[in-house]
Amino acid sequence: MKATPPPAKRRRGPRLAVLALVFCSLLVPIAFLFNRFPAVYVTDERPQQEIDLPSFGRMGLERSGGVTVVKPEDGSGANAETKDTPEMIHRGGINSHHHSDNVPSKVSANPKVPPPPKIEPLKPKAKSVPVPVQRTEVISGNNMRPAKVQNADDVEKAKACQLEFGSYCLWSIEHKEVMKDTIVKRLKDQLFVARSYYPSIAKLKGKEALTRGLKQNIQEHERVLSESIVDADLPSFIKSKIEKMDQTIGRAKACTVDCNNVDRKLRQILHMTEDEAHFHMKQSAYLYNLGVHTMPKSHHCLNMRLTVEYFKSVPLDSDDSAVHKFNVPDHRHYVILSKNVLAASVVINSTVSNSEETENVIVLDDDVVVQRDLSFLWNIDMGDKVNGAVKFCGLRMGQLRNLLGKATYDPQSCAWMSGVNVIDLEKWREHNVTENYLQLLKKFQHNDDEAPVRAAALPISLLAFEHLIYPLDERLTISGLGYDYAIKEELVRNSVSLHYNGNMKPWLELGIPDYRKYWKRFLTRDERFMDECNVSP
Repeated sequence: MKATPPPAKRRRGPRLAVLALVFCSLLVPIAFLFNRFPAVYVTDERPQQEIDLPSFGRMGLERSGGVTVVKPEDGSGANAETKDTPEMIHRGGINSHHHSDNVPSKVSANPKVPPPPKIEPLKPKAKSVPVPVQRTEVISGNNMRPAKVQNADDVEKAKACQLEFGSYCLWSIEHKEVMKDTIVKRLKDQLFVARSYYPSIAKLKGKEALTRGLKQNIQEHERVLSESIVDADLPSFIKSKIEKMDQTIGRAKACTVDCNNVDRKLRQILHMTEDEAHFHMKQSAYLYNLGVHTMPKSHHCLNMRLTVEYFKSVPLDSDDSAVHKFNVPDHRHYVILSKNVLAASVVINSTVSNSEETENVIVLDDDVVVQRDLSFLWNIDMGDKVNGAVKFCGLRMGQLRNLLGKATYDPQSCAWMSGVNVIDLEKWREHNVTENYLQLLKKFQHNDDEAPVRAAALPISLLAFEHLIYPLDERLTISGLGYDYAIKEELVRNSVSLHYNGNMKPWLELGIPDYRKYWKRFLTRDERFMDECNVSP
């Protein structure tokens, strides 16, 4: 029987060529269309909320985490994860009522910080001077720097921006860069006009050459603008393209077209451009809030190194432990509510450097710097009051009725600011503040989620301490150093304490540079972990 020859090997060359041809047929159209259209949804109708600015009547407040949100009384509001208070609408008192349930820290002695600079004596408060509306803030007293006066439309737009994007609007105004893009703007204007005329010209008979020329000029302008942001990015032959486009647009305007179609197209392009600008602003605001709420890498390193060092250290005897000392009334007692090790260290260092012997409890936020001795607070007779705090009557409880719910309260009661507070523990027990607070917490807490509990912190605190606040001198602390660019440096330098409430904390790169130096001078120096983690805010 004859043996059959082995089958011939199949050749792979044709198969690879077919696959390459299919791949190129898919890739070429995608490459041609890439970056030719904006990454936004274009509609012919303008959304109503982008035309009418919101009305500014009374506003409610809600808190989630460390972020405060202002919302109108109709219940509409912004997401607390990505927006924060338009702090400049109400100076200082809104973002100051932050109470967190963190572990108290104990004051350490002999911090390695430079000696505090001399501070001038506290001057008597000057009378309020009426000033026209400036920037986006409400002027109060004599603690603002002069700024350019804006018209009512600009102020309303600024307020609307703050309602939607929070303090990002203030930060973006202060950090706005002047771009040299005059020619780029002219190219965009030409492109808008050419696009508005192109659909009408394309429908005219006998204008095929003009249609091709208009289309070619539009494509060339799009190609140039896709690679250029400022005038320095433009090619050297751009002047000839501008002149060529001007001539083509002039020929298009000479044609008889339906003005309604041109008007409709111009409006569509305008809405598309505004949508694109709003998209980029929303994206920038998200990145801003991400930078605000994200712990820097160096701070995380410091926390981890300190945690490891704590568990490696030899445990203290029970008699020398911090828990034992908390029960000794003869010792100094400060309460610091914080999860931020670096921020708490500055509070401790500044307090120890400027304090004498004390006998009671002071509650400090972790974004506070103490510049003077606070022992005079213990000489204050608070009577039957529990909490000594600076009152802020720019915000009253009646304005927060949407947040306070059906609880009974005096609508004319003023809000109060945290940061530096004096607590009388005996009066606290007499008035059952803890029990009242827990009862209010049960009413506001609908489930076990952490977010609703944090959001209810402000209304619960206002209700629990209603009629129990002893008003301290408002010169005790300067608030708003985490959002207000307009506070006079003289007031900051001579204040007893500084409160960096707001999103622009001094330990972040987003912090306001003029105020950061007062925080940094109490930062621990020449410490091993600080150097190894490169902590230098």
